[in-house]
Amino acid sequence: MIQKHEICYIAGPMTGKPLFNYPAFYGFAGLIEKEYQCKVLNPARQPNGLTYDQYIELALKDLAQADVVVFLDGWQNSNGAVIEINEARKQKKRILFQRDITLDLNEKMNQVPA
Repeated sequence: MIQKHEICYIAGPMTGKPLFNYPAFYGFAGLIEKEYQCKVLNPARQPNGLTYDQYIELALKDLAQADVVVFLDGWQNSNGAVIEINEARKQKKRILFQRDITLDLNEKMNQVPA
């Protein structure tokens, strides 16, 4: 699903969410780093106080570096995430969704060694 050598970018709703949805971003970034041992680019790490356009510019720079882009639940309701998915498709990035990761990890964690 995600290989150790790959770079993963996380996209999802932030604007208008409590705490800008940082708990979801940091939680999922940590999970992906731990379970797939890859590098994660988390937009929640950006400094506070930038303009929306500056955040989008930084996000698209991160996305350009990524091998795979994971979209958190609710991304469809985020103007920024819609921009990101369109750019990811344009750049032919591999796109995954939170449910894909959750299903994959649930399957791996429920496997009993023989």
